[in-house]
Amino acid sequence: PYLLMASAVALVATAAFHTWWARRHGHAPPSDEADAVPVGAGAAGGTGTAAGEAESTGGIVGAGETGTTLWRMRTTVLDAPGSLAALCTALAGLRVDILTLQTHPLAQGTVDEFLLRAPASLQAQELSRKIAAAG
Repeated sequence: PYLLMASAVALVATAAFHTWWARRHGHAPPSDEADAVPVGAGAAGGTGTAAGEAESTGGIVGAGETGTTLWRMRTTVLDAPGSLAALCTALAGLRVDILTLQTHPLAQGTVDEFLLRAPASLQAQELSRKIAAAG
């Protein structure tokens, strides 16, 4: 009976702590885009890579001057150490956030599909040039 009672107390304490922790900390980072207004979707040019395409899936304009645009980008990355890091470094240089990444392995590389949040002032041609230069 003592072991059963101790297990029950531990279970209740763990459940209470988990509930407190989940309500105390949000699962998503805070953003200024809570009151954002969606902007109409439009298409953009390709990335300039072998199997790549970048298209605007719509934008979000925040309350202030920090407007962003969501991009969906698909590109082929060589299966070599550092090739994905070079691509991510190029995106970071443009102040682009990678929201999601899906990989589709091929025989000689990988098709990576990104969901990106970029500054609204970033043009499709500039994004394409940077990605093509990164490999």
